Amino acid sequence: MKFYTKHAVKFIFSLTFLTIVCFNSFAQTTISPLFIPISKDVSNVSASQVAFFDKSQADELTVYQQLVQIGDVQTFLENGLVSFQFPNISDVLTAKTNYSVQSESEGSVWNGVFPDEKGDITIISKGSERYGGITYGSHYYSFEDIGNGIALIREVATPDNGHALDIETSIPPSITVPPSVSICERPKVKDIDILF
Repeated sequence: MKFYTKHAVKFIFSLTFLTIVCFNSFAQTTISPLFIPISKDVSNVSASQVAFFDKSQADELTVYQQLVQIGDVQTFLENGLVSFQFPNISDVLTAKTNYSVQSESEGSVWNGVFPDEKGDITIISKGSERYGGITYGSHYYSFEDIGNGIALIREVATPDNGHALDIETSIPPSITVPPSVSICERPKVKDIDILF
């Protein structure tokens, strides 16, 4: 009996050790500092940027917003993947490169997709300026450069993310919408040309 107990303990210890080693080797995803949240009260945020932030926050279509510094996605790619935290999303997001276009004179466009069809991310870079958007589940976030390496991220209200749009106040009275057109319907586009 002692022989079996001794081998059983060794086997369980070995199996536990191998499980921990294997789990750690697969679970160690480097989380890049692609989006770094910053406060509007820090010294490198100008008065005009704070005013832009405040005006955007008053917009009825803004659900959430945050000032951030956005890094260069090409710097953080590992085997075509980039993992990062994004303000207002609790999950660590990992995007796989869908396409990447580089131009020395015009900048770059990078698009990545999230697994399980949860969405995608597009980052347009020109010099130190970053623009783009993230679709994650039923949420849509846009980000735009507002100067000095600072960008504004906004979650935009959509019926899909539980924020009903008041059509009466969202569309200026001079615009009439034909009854056959759905305002919140996304256009079906096969090819998109991006111009800088």
